[in-house]
Amino acid sequence: MDDNYQARALYAVGHVGKLQELLSVRPSDPERLLLVVRALLNQDRRADALAVLDQASPAGAEFGAARIAAADSPRGETAAALRALLDDPVKAGNVRARVVVGEALLRLDLVEDAIKAAAPGAIDKDIDCAAVLVRAYLKLDRADLARLLADQLSTYPSADSHAITIQVLEGLVHLAQGGAEHVQQAQWIWDELIQTYAASPLLLNLVGATNLVRKQPADAARYFTEAALMDPQDADAAANAAVAAAVAGKENGALLSQLCTQHPGHPLAVALASKADMFDRLAAQYAA
Repeated sequence: MDDNYQARALYAVGHVGKLQELLSVRPSDPERLLLVVRALLNQDRRADALAVLDQASPAGAEFGAARIAAADSPRGETAAALRALLDDPVKAGNVRARVVVGEALLRLDLVEDAIKAAAPGAIDKDIDCAAVLVRAYLKLDRADLARLLADQLSTYPSADSHAITIQVLEGLVHLAQGGAEHVQQAQWIWDELIQTYAASPLLLNLVGATNLVRKQPADAARYFTEAALMDPQDADAAANAAVAAAVAGKENGALLSQLCTQHPGHPLAVALASKADMFDRLAAQYAA
């Protein structure tokens, strides 16, 4: 087991605070630094990610990509800057940069761009790039492709050092495949990870999502609430709570408003804002 196995595991299960503690022990470790920044970006905590980058001032294309992803810029500008970074052949050869760009494009719901960014690294059997592809396939509702790739990950050279990443991806694919057996497999994975690493907002959100798939929105809502209490800045918990309320047939307007106000960069908030803009344009057109 290498020195950063634990750091990768904490990233995979969403324990950002514990990951930051590991970084404080070895603040000059570039892998730990990048894991912390990626974890913060995954939670839409861009200002926090930028603060970490400003304090450390690291070099490398991967950190340049992280700065682009963390900047408070319009979506279109961010996407264009990320694409431009990979147009540079030197920076495109940095597989860590491809991971950061791929993850950022996924958060922007630019799935095809994310696949293009991560595919070269996945071909070279980089597990983090392959993880971007698995998540992209799931966003496209292609659980079949996600399953094919997930089944190959254990054969990758770095599989042992990324075992928890692979385990989380397995759970996600099982959940997407659906059916009682697959959903139960996902639940067993979340239970094992919680037993090993303790509950995190990410794992609680995943347990809640599993309950939603089982058509148990009340149970799901409890897990989403627990995730939000554990980390009030967790954007997924806020979004999931709104979804659970809708599934349960409850009013969720206040929850959606809170999501859009506190986490405007979350994909659900972005989608809602886009629909609101479209409505305003149509209303103005017919009012003219």
